[in-house]
Amino acid sequence: MDKNLKLYYEEFHLKTREMPIEIMKQQSRIKVLKELLPTKKGDNNILFVGCGTGDELLIIKENKELVIGLDISYTALRKAKMKNQNFIFIQGDAHYIPFRKNSFNIIICSEVLEHLSNTEKCISEIYRVLREQGIFILTVPNWISLFGLFRKVGEIIIQSKLTSDNQPIDNWFTPSKLRNLIKKYFTIIEDRGIWYYPPTGKGGKRIPDKFIYPVFKFLMPLNNSLSKIIPNFGHCLALKCQKRTIKRI
Repeated sequence: MDKNLKLYYEEFHLKTREMPIEIMKQQSRIKVLKELLPTKKGDNNILFVGCGTGDELLIIKENKELVIGLDISYTALRKAKMKNQNFIFIQGDAHYIPFRKNSFNIIICSEVLEHLSNTEKCISEIYRVLREQGIFILTVPNWISLFGLFRKVGEIIIQSKLTSDNQPIDNWFTPSKLRNLIKKYFTIIEDRGIWYYPPTGKGGKRIPDKFIYPVFKFLMPLNNSLSKIIPNFGHCLALKCQKRTIKRI
């Protein structure tokens, strides 16, 4: 386990971020995850890799399902457990998922892959612990978006990298780069975009939410429609994938 990364996220999850626009953005992401979740309910084993403080686990409603949240931060897991008393939470590293192969029917990894030192290692681990024909749902930030444009312009101006919340690793994807990485292990079933509004600032330097929130709220139906119409241009890319058999030579 990367101790420096662990220490960062312990501090990160001690912060409280209750800004209305951020809450709306996360609700938009969780809505897409719920829509991508397989409709068949029952005796599923579901793993959330990088579950954070557990908001996205609330998309699971069936009591018959075994739900496990994995995260590097104990602070995040403690908060997640408070919201999801019936689920199991384990501290661990996404590069070395602590389960046997073919353990889960469904794996969800949302806003995690871009923060890892070895993304493909995590994806190969997800492939290993996912059952045959199992479903893998993921989201990552997208360079081909308004957020990507603003970040790139900012990096050119200051001649340095900009990262979300100053996270130590924040490597965004383009749609083609993500698909090329995923298709080595999975068949892509469906793709969606998440969040089409422009960024409103960074840190303390931002347009006050009280001015922007009503506009974003009014335009939310349009934002939701764009998720399916132009998925490659959302701030985040969402993929629903199915495990495929890799032919060994």
